[in-house]
Amino acid sequence: MTRTQFWITSVLSSFSMAVLMSGIITASKVGFNDLWPAAWLSSLIIAWPCALLLNFTILPKIKMFSEWLATKVSATKSTNSEIKTMKVGFRGFSSAKVSAYPPRVVYNRHLH
Repeated sequence: MTRTQFWITSVLSSFSMAVLMSGIITASKVGFNDLWPAAWLSSLIIAWPCALLLNFTILPKIKMFSEWLATKVSATKSTNSEIKTMKVGFRGFSSAKVSAYPPRVVYNRHLH
């Protein structure tokens, strides 16, 4: 993502979230009546700068955390699927059990 794309995405996503959330929260507090547009605009004026600031400061950290979490989840899934594949057996027959552990190494004492 280029720097320009990051700025445009941050501004548009924070604006859309601020519009929707302030509208929904204001409607839940005062209802849809004559007071709603003024109360919504007042909430939007406060919510959008907050959302934009949080988008610039916290979003990169959340992105880093989600990438880290995704690598942990995919590593766990691949390990579990490898073990399940090993337990299935030879050519899909479940009667042929394959150990999920490596074979035991037996050392010849006479060679030492």
